[in-house]
Amino acid sequence: MKIIIGICPKYGNKESLVDDWWFDELNKFKWRAHFRKGKFYMERRESFYDENGKYKRRTIQMHRVIMKTPDGLMCDHRFGNTLDNRESELRNCTNQENCQNGKLRKGTSKYKGVHLKKIKNRHVKYWNAQIQINGKRTSLGLFPATPCGELLAALTYDEAAIKNYGSFANLNFKTPNAA
Repeated sequence: MKIIIGICPKYGNKESLVDDWWFDELNKFKWRAHFRKGKFYMERRESFYDENGKYKRRTIQMHRVIMKTPDGLMCDHRFGNTLDNRESELRNCTNQENCQNGKLRKGTSKYKGVHLKKIKNRHVKYWNAQIQINGKRTSLGLFPATPCGELLAALTYDEAAIKNYGSFANLNFKTPNAA
């Protein structure tokens, strides 16, 4: 494992981990650490002329180079560390699979796939566990608005995520035998 430095004037230079066999190839270029969507990604710019002679520039991301990611697919950082660009930490996937591995978004619960739901015309609240499958939200059940109910809802989400997302499931509770 070796380190490549990415230049970032605004936030300070960042270090990216790469496999030894990729170091010489990647180190031929000047990389920059680009801050996007709350994370740093290693990128470089390339200038070229298209077939019509028009000058163009494109951004090349380090993780896509390493995984030789084809157009139409994404490259996922398995454990969310976008500066760890070792092959064992990356995988090519569809956009849907990449979203399945997403992190918790801010909401009413501290767990992924769980939110507080108020029943209309009643003064009753429940924890609702839900998951998105093929672009459709599916409710997994309602649980009492207690800390124990929130925990049960999170466990229910984890079970459904393992079943539907497999190795792309980003679980609330990491278990040794999880997918």
